[in-house]
Amino acid sequence: MRRKGLAWLLMAAMASGMFAVPVSKAAPTVLPNGYNPPGVLYAEDKEAELQKQKEEAEKKRQELLKKKDAQAQKTKELKKEYDDIEKFIADMDQKQADMQAEMAEMEAALEELRSELAVTEKELAVAKEVEAEQYAALKRRFQYLYEHGNLTDLEVLLGSRDLEDILNYDEYATSIRIYDYLLAKKYSDAKHEVELVKEKQETQISVLEASLELYDEDYKYVEELVAKKEEALIEYEELIGVAEDDLEEYLSELNKANADVDALKQQIAKEQERKKAEAAKKAAEEAKKRAQQQSQQAAADREKKYANVPHTGVSSASDLTLKDVKDPNKMIWPLPGDNRIACGFGPRRRPVKGASSYHQGVDIGAAFGAQIVASLAGTVRFAGYNSSAGNYIEIDHGNGFRTRYLHCSKLLVSKGDTVLQGQVIALVGSTGVSTAPHLHFSVVIDGVSVDPLFYVRY
Repeated sequence: MRRKGLAWLLMAAMASGMFAVPVSKAAPTVLPNGYNPPGVLYAEDKEAELQKQKEEAEKKRQELLKKKDAQAQKTKELKKEYDDIEKFIADMDQKQADMQAEMAEMEAALEELRSELAVTEKELAVAKEVEAEQYAALKRRFQYLYEHGNLTDLEVLLGSRDLEDILNYDEYATSIRIYDYLLAKKYSDAKHEVELVKEKQETQISVLEASLELYDEDYKYVEELVAKKEEALIEYEELIGVAEDDLEEYLSELNKANADVDALKQQIAKEQERKKAEAAKKAAEEAKKRAQQQSQQAAADREKKYANVPHTGVSSASDLTLKDVKDPNKMIWPLPGDNRIACGFGPRRRPVKGASSYHQGVDIGAAFGAQIVASLAGTVRFAGYNSSAGNYIEIDHGNGFRTRYLHCSKLLVSKGDTVLQGQVIALVGSTGVSTAPHLHFSVVIDGVSVDPLFYVRY
């Protein structure tokens, strides 16, 4: 019973945290390579870990490079022993190419011979036809002579009536003999032509047969070259095949190692870019924070600087009462309903080319067409256009005190007009050197521009 009570007290004490139970620091979880579960924070910097992996991959790559170089040297040495085989193969390839070129020329020559033989055969056919025609003509002549007989010269003399008959017969006989001679000559020539064409044909056939025989021999020689080359290649591949397979394996592993190194380099580059982006983001946030602080400080400084300047803001020009007030200490805000100061008085960076680097007034942000009022009563000294100021108005309030209203879209008063305090004199615009609608408001004392906020605030 006592032991049970003690056990219960110990359990209660542990539950309430009375006894601190020492807990050993857990060993870091070993994660698979490349596995990065979301939300897990590494003890080491990620870039350092990637760099370490890259160094290991680079080390493996260098080892593979050495193995590859050694195997390449081994293959090179093995190939040196069979330079004769390679030279033999190259010689056979060259011979085969030469023979194929020669055979191509021979094929063309054979084709030409066949064409010439075909022409000769046509010529022979024509010659035989002519010979047959001449033979037929000569045969008909002989048949005629046989059937009708031939008168002798004595018979002609005895049967002639006078000398004229004898002369006529002689002339006729001569013509007959010439005709018979020409007929026989034509047949003889035709027969001779046939014999010549036959000889030409026999010569062409002989050349063609010799060429075909030579072509067949060349073709067999090429087949022998190809067979010898195939035998040499089989022997060559059997001798160096294993070495080249090993080299290819090393090259494959090397390519994989190169890919691993490149992938890690890319990861490192991405990590560096991420860090740069984070640093840039942080720098931008800090710059923004500093700008806000500076803006707040500037606002506080302005508030302190212009603490004694009276506020004169109203919601619209219609709420103003027109007065003939020219006292600078009673100036009113020139843009009722809008207190946004886009740029203060003094040094600044040029917003656009052509703008002044020392701001001679304050820029009050406003909507296009908003009403601009005279801050004091006075006389309009200028109301017109200038390429820098755009449409602007200058009012003289006496004692060397003047105000200017720049970049207006429309002017509602003219030079020489007398205006009252609070009178609408122009509308907001963006004429001249200006990038957006606003009112540039200036205060000039004896020709020197001063900060308008020394005299008036919204």
